[in-house]
Amino acid sequence: LAGGIGGVVAAFALNFVRISTVNWDTFSEIAFSFRLSASIAVSALLFSVIMGIVGGFFPAVRASRLRIVEALRG
Repeated sequence: LAGGIGGVVAAFALNFVRISTVNWDTFSEIAFSFRLSASIAVSALLFSVIMGIVGGFFPAVRASRLRIVEALRG
């Protein structure tokens, strides 16, 4: 959850960044900007929580069922 919150805060900082490039053939400018919506932030937090559970909780439960020596070898 802490990593997800950090990622959302970092992505929110990109709201104020605008990237532009020039097409030298036509001398036209193309600008890109990043907009973070509430639904994207919530889905990113939900994804980070699910990945934290899958990546941390389930392996910890499996390791807790092993003997200490076997867990250290694996």
